[in-house]
Amino acid sequence: MSEQDYEDDAEEIELSHLRIQDLSSLNLARFQCLKKLCLRQNLITKIEYLETMTNLEDLDLYDNRISHIENLDKLKNLM
Repeated sequence: MSEQDYEDDAEEIELSHLRIQDLSSLNLARFQCLKKLCLRQNLITKIEYLETMTNLEDLDLYDNRISHIENLDKLKNLM
């Protein structure tokens, strides 16, 4: 399953174990209603391209290659 399989008004997206390396390729800005984003077990090295996702409440980046938590300051609804 890929981000293309989700409607623009999706509230929850799970893209686990897909070897995703770069968040820019996902075009996540189109999901303005997104509340939960699960990107477990990928190859992501940097948290970026999420600043427009102001409704996001749950972000799961477990088991990626992220060495520094950054770029989350605009996501005020994260729990």
